[in-house]
Amino acid sequence: MRLSVILVVVFSTLALELVLAAPRPHAAPEPDPFAAPDPAPQGFWNRASNFAGRQWGRTKDTARKGYNFGRGAVRGTGSMYNAYSDMRDANWRNSDKYFHARGNHNAAQHGPGGRWASEKISNAREWVDRNIKGDSMASSLADQAANIHGRNGGNPNKFRPNGLPSHY
Repeated sequence: MRLSVILVVVFSTLALELVLAAPRPHAAPEPDPFAAPDPAPQGFWNRASNFAGRQWGRTKDTARKGYNFGRGAVRGTGSMYNAYSDMRDANWRNSDKYFHARGNHNAAQHGPGGRWASEKISNAREWVDRNIKGDSMASSLADQAANIHGRNGGNPNKFRPNGLPSHY
C-alpha cells in the first residue's frame, strides 16, 4: 500500500514537471523590438468605430429597403388605379376579372411594396363589393381568384373577354 502511494506521488510529480517544461504550442510570439508599430491597434476606439460603421451600414440598408417598399407600394397603387380606370373606360361586358388580374399583375411587378398594395386594395375592393354593393359571394371569390392569379405572376389574358379592344 505504501509503495503504491509512493509510486503515485512520484509519477504525478514527474508528469507535472513534464507538462510544465513542455513548450507551449499556443503561446504568443515574442514581440519584435525593431518592428514598426501596428497601424490600427485593436483598442477600444477602433472596436467602437467598427461597431458604429456596421450599425450605420445596417441603418442605411433598412432605410433603403423601407424606401423601396414604399416606392413599390405607391407605384403598385398607380398600376391598380390604371387598371380600374381602363375598366371604367372600356365598359366591356365580362371584363371585370381581366382587369382585376391585370391590375394585380402590374402592381406585383413593382416588388414587395407593389404586391402588398395590390393585396390590400383588392381585399378592400372585394369587401366593398360584397358588403356595400351586395355582390354575391361566388362573384367575390371569382374576383379574388383573378386577383391572386395576377398577383402571382399569371398571365392576365387568361381572363380576357372576346372582342375587348387591343389597347387594353
